[in-house]
Amino acid sequence: MVPVWFPYRSTLMGGFDYVYVFSSDGTLIKPTRKERSRTGRHGDDIYELSNGVYYATWFSRPNGHNRPIYVRYIRLVVDGDNATRSEISESDLPQAVAVKARAIYNRLIG
Repeated sequence: MVPVWFPYRSTLMGGFDYVYVFSSDGTLIKPTRKERSRTGRHGDDIYELSNGVYYATWFSRPNGHNRPIYVRYIRLVVDGDNATRSEISESDLPQAVAVKARAIYNRLIG
């Protein structure tokens, strides 16, 4: 198992960084553990991943509820003791992952 870290942020001013990790078949993977600041608004989500290919969708918004949400798609390849990240486009996501990522985005924009 290889630890993969992603930042977490949820401010009281509308800003956030949320990362969702999926297996190739679209199964949402929950973080193995979470490390948070004393306020609980910042920290890291840590995923312990076995060998394979995973996809992460990173949603980020600066402070302010009327700001746009930025979306990044990341392909994670875990091989042995290494995890390699590469940014990809939405069209490179497996269909099952793309559908779930779009649903999460629609929920975030309200």
